[in-house]
Parts: sequence; structure tokens; C-alpha cells
Amino acid sequence: MKKPVTIISNKKNSLGLTWAEIGPVFRLPGYSSLQQFLGTGIATSVRVVGGEMDFFAPAEQQQPGSGAAFVSAAHSLGFRVFADPAQTAADWNFFAALGVDAIYSNIPLGVQLQPVIPDPAR
Repeated sequence: MKKPVTIISNKKNSLGLTWAEIGPVFRLPGYSSLQQFLGTGIATSVRVVGGEMDFFAPAEQQQPGSGAAFVSAAHSLGFRVFADPAQTAADWNFFAALGVDAIYSNIPLGVQLQPVIPDPAR
């Protein structure tokens, strides 16, 4: 279902980004590049950045290795990278191959595929 998009022209604290309201609920920024996205993370002192399947899958199709390069660049800046949604084992394995730090899943599959949590006593 498509939602109406309305550009916000007078957003306070815009951080130099273009903002839009998407439907009645979402207010999101638009980024002109991955560098701007990561730079905004630095400017706002975030610790985690995220990427969705709608971002990573097309990027990998257009330029194989670009998803892992993004994750590596984010790691080099001190960010953790979370990915979502993993709805199948193939999605989970795709995200894991990119080197992300966490994978969101809305199905029990994630519990089965997550790596073993290390025992701190060892």
C-alpha cells in the first residue's frame, strides 16, 4: 500500500537532510549518499546504524560486495550494524555474510540460526 509523501520544508534541526512525512505516522530523512548517512551518524553520536533488506539486497545486486563494504565502513567508524528483516534462512545467511552485528527477525527462525552465546565463565 502506497502512502503519500510530503516534503517538510521548515524542519528544525534538519541536519542538512531532506525530511518527509510518509503517511500520517512516519517522519523520515532522506540521504543523498552513504557518506551522508554515516556522517549524520557521527554528527549525532549514534552507536548503531541499521540497514533493511530493501537497502542491502538491491545494493548487492547492482554492485556485489557493496553491502559488506558498507558494514565494514560503519565498523571502521565505531558503529554497530543491525539488519532486518530476516524472514527466511536465506535472508539470515545473507545478512550474516555481510558481517552485521545483529539481525532482527519476526519469526522463530532467528532463535534457531543465531550463533551460540559465549559462556563468560570460560
